[in-house]
Amino acid sequence: MKIGSWQFDPESLLELRLSRIQEALDQRSFGRALGEVEELLDEHPDHRLGLFLAGQAALGLGDAMGSMAAFSRCAGTAPRDPTIQLGLAMASFESAAYTAALEAARLSSDLAPALAQGWYYQGLVLERIEHRALAQECFQRAHKLNPAEAPLPLELSDGDWNEALKEALRCLPSPFQALYVQVPLCWAEFPTLEHLIADFPPLSPMSGALYIGKLPGEDADPWQNLPTEVRLYRGNLRHPTPLGSSLVERITAALLHEAMSWTGAAAEDILPD
Repeated sequence: MKIGSWQFDPESLLELRLSRIQEALDQRSFGRALGEVEELLDEHPDHRLGLFLAGQAALGLGDAMGSMAAFSRCAGTAPRDPTIQLGLAMASFESAAYTAALEAARLSSDLAPALAQGWYYQGLVLERIEHRALAQECFQRAHKLNPAEAPLPLELSDGDWNEALKEALRCLPSPFQALYVQVPLCWAEFPTLEHLIADFPPLSPMSGALYIGKLPGEDADPWQNLPTEVRLYRGNLRHPTPLGSSLVERITAALLHEAMSWTGAAAEDILPD
């Protein structure tokens, strides 16, 4: 390519574009990164790094199924790359594709046993398919490899859970506190797979809470037509996701998300400045 008196070879332009994509990802500008990488893949459909970055960008945007598709294509170009397999495990897990997630996570750990996240994602799948002892072994192994990025799940009494819930409710804006006075709150361990895949795309397996009930129609007032109940998932909330968050913060965020999803309330109308 020639611009004025300057000439750029295709490889240099490709490197420049990859650099811009990585910069956008580092800045958590996932939409910008995905736009850039889609242009790159239009010209280079099987570019391995491009597909990997597309998977990262889509996952950052919450498009787990798009991310899974990108990582699957990427894995086809390098099936024994542990980092690509880990990306595939993460995207598959978020897509509620547990079999694919476990297979990719195990392959990642086989190829790179020192990679903590491979063991961690094995644990996340195993605890959901009721292999709790194996899951705990994986979490402990991940924690030993990288305590900061793979903290152990909390172990709490019923009293601790209930006190954390009470505190979280006090943290909610007043309209949502009033809503949850009327809506039963129930503890459960994990969302069922059937519940997750009833929506498309599937709901995240790491959801801290989910409402039960059908959203009211356009002419009905969601503040008057409330969910049957809201289920809080201890199995998910005991994991410090995001890293550094407290249990009360995670419960508050989960309740806030479900209340806003049900009512359609905008954050600026409900949350304090």
